[in-house]
Amino acid sequence: MPLFVDPANGDYRLDVNSQAVNKGNNDLAISAGLYAGSLDLAGNPRIYGDTIDVGAYEFQTMIVTETETPSTIVTTNIDKINPYDGLISIREALQYANTNDAYSVITFDKSLTGKTIKFNNGELVLDKTLTIDGSGVNIVIDANQQSRVFFVAQNANVTLVGLTITGDAASPTQFVNAPYGGGIFNQGALTILNSKITGNSARNGGGIFNADGTLRIVNCLLAGNVAQGSGGGLLNDARSDKANITNSTIANNTATDGVGGGICTTNVITINNAIVAENTSNNNYYHDIFGLVQGNNNLSSYSQWLNGSENNFVYDSSLPLFVGLLENETYDYHLAEYSQAIDRGNDALAVDAKGNLLVYDLAGNARIQGNAVDIGAYESPYRFPDAPVLGAIEEATTHDSVALEWTRQKDVTVYTLQYKTSGVDWIDVRLETLGNNVTSYTVTGLTPSTAYQFRLIAWYNGKKSEDSNEITAETKAAPTSLVVTTFDDSDNPNDNATSLREAIELVNTGQSEITFDASLFTDGTASIQLADELPTITTALTIDVPFENNAGKWGGAIYQLSGTLDATGGISLLRNEAQWGGGLYLNSGSADLTVAAGDFIPQELTTRFGQALAKNAGATMTINSRDAALIKYLNDFDEFIN
Repeated sequence: MPLFVDPANGDYRLDVNSQAVNKGNNDLAISAGLYAGSLDLAGNPRIYGDTIDVGAYEFQTMIVTETETPSTIVTTNIDKINPYDGLISIREALQYANTNDAYSVITFDKSLTGKTIKFNNGELVLDKTLTIDGSGVNIVIDANQQSRVFFVAQNANVTLVGLTITGDAASPTQFVNAPYGGGIFNQGALTILNSKITGNSARNGGGIFNADGTLRIVNCLLAGNVAQGSGGGLLNDARSDKANITNSTIANNTATDGVGGGICTTNVITINNAIVAENTSNNNYYHDIFGLVQGNNNLSSYSQWLNGSENNFVYDSSLPLFVGLLENETYDYHLAEYSQAIDRGNDALAVDAKGNLLVYDLAGNARIQGNAVDIGAYESPYRFPDAPVLGAIEEATTHDSVALEWTRQKDVTVYTLQYKTSGVDWIDVRLETLGNNVTSYTVTGLTPSTAYQFRLIAWYNGKKSEDSNEITAETKAAPTSLVVTTFDDSDNPNDNATSLREAIELVNTGQSEITFDASLFTDGTASIQLADELPTITTALTIDVPFENNAGKWGGAIYQLSGTLDATGGISLLRNEAQWGGGLYLNSGSADLTVAAGDFIPQELTTRFGQALAKNAGATMTINSRDAALIKYLNDFDEFIN
């Protein structure tokens, strides 16, 4: 009876009709250390069928007489070595790569997208110059609770890209086969890019143990790893050459009985643009990091950064950071909408192992989307505008207004301006009609000779900036005499002229008499055309026009074309003359006046109708007075309240 396939040529696999098939004893095999996941000499399942075969090889139904073509493209997620099955496992790809000392790259067939490779035969030893690249395949490499995943040997130069590396540790007690480095133990030169190291466990260095090698981690997530001792996410040993971490997230790792839930380092480690937060340890002060760390623009509870470190932010557990726990009980480490990590990185430090600026984040999204790179492995689509730099325009400040200017914010058209005086609450002014290039605003209605504090907030797509710098500006003193110098109806504090409108505004701040510059009347006529109704007069007012013998036709002092004149605080019109209304003529609209006979000193000339006041038939005039003698100066008023 046949026994082997081709013993003459060295093929000792069992023939299809071999007398050794199914002739073994399963109990004896198990007592010798073989188990359900064990493989035969060819890397095939050790027990195929009901009973183990006799010999080193297990019959697999089909006999292939030709070996497969060596390749570094992994085509199966089964952890085996079988040169006859036409499939390339990761172990086989590693063997084929290691037959050549030149640079080799192991990749994965697209058919493995989203698949998991579970180890049955222990860790993979990486001892050559090698890249394992899972980009675009989303491949998971799982040590299956039996060992660590990768051992990087001395003198090896290894790059791991686009992998999820997990030990599938069920509890912190899974340390037997991986006392150091549950996911990776490194003694060589190791670079990890765009990868996740999650769910690993070890006595020390639950995710990674960097022994006496060099380590660079870029765009990576280290999360959910457990160390029984120290360094839940990473332990960087004192023997290590150097370690660098860039734009990575190290969170929710645990050091059960030691320090550094996120990172424990006994040698200097450099970290830039990284989140090391929400980790736990047995020491209340070193949950996130323990040891010697330098770097810039990081977010962590760690505060003992070495000299030269800049712009490191203290993690605030009351503020959003990650999206967090989802309904399916998985944890999402993308940044929350208002995350404290958004736009806080340093663009110049967001570089890969070769010094090139990062193009994508861990999820494959554009790496820089806002005003600056985000901190951590993931870039948020949300952006926050920069805080404006605010200043006052001194030459434009008046007795009742302060002009402000600020640095232009890209795409920002909405601002919140806040101002107050000392000891009171902020007053908010929402500026929503400013154009993209408008960077100034004048706050009006202020009190003369008063110091105000100002600050500004920029808004973009509902996201607000931090407060601007806070400045103090003081309004100027109000004028002591109010002399109208222009007949233009303007309200421009910077035109070096005082209009009647501006004068009335000043009257309401405490002045009592408005006069007119005599030079306005050199031609014997005067007219003010109002663009809008005048401000309400809230205090007693005297308007004194310093000319005599005026022969104007309508309103010697005031000709109101339309609108509303409110002078219930009191008004006096002195030494004026016109054919209609020596003091005031109301053409249309309404006037509400508080007057007395002594408030009018008409000329003794040609005023024909209303030496004090007159109005058109279509207008409404209400006069509040207790002086009945005033009636002789009036023409056609509507209501006289005596």
